[in-house]
Amino acid sequence: MQATCTVPTSFRAALFALLLAGAPAALLAQSQDPQITSMLQQAEAADAAQLWELGGKLADLAPEQNLDGFRDAVLRCAGKEPTPKARVCAALALRDLKQDSTYGKDLFALLSPVASSGPEDLRCLAMAVFADERLFNQKVQTD
Repeated sequence: MQATCTVPTSFRAALFALLLAGAPAALLAQSQDPQITSMLQQAEAADAAQLWELGGKLADLAPEQNLDGFRDAVLRCAGKEPTPKARVCAALALRDLKQDSTYGKDLFALLSPVASSGPEDLRCLAMAVFADERLFNQKVQTD
């Protein structure tokens, strides 16, 4: 005897709609990769003071919705440009996206290598971000 399982058409339609709802957000985040990469490359020519401004401009590229998708894109692009200035610029952008501990672990991951072995001016920038307690929850602070 062969068992068959039928899925109601309404369930299949709802599942398909749910899958499609997430697709534009993922495509939007990936479509921003060239812009994000360009900004991170501009960071290489910037001095430490200009990185604050570039970080703000990078944050301005974020869409009103799907900040997590934008965060993923920034982290992905910063991984492709793993220089200290690109890391600082990416961290400053994430810092501007949310003024709370939402992206604290990401900030810590981006800035830890810079704070420990980057050029002195960039270490100062990293430490300034680390000093902002509202960006890190208790768990990140103890790690």
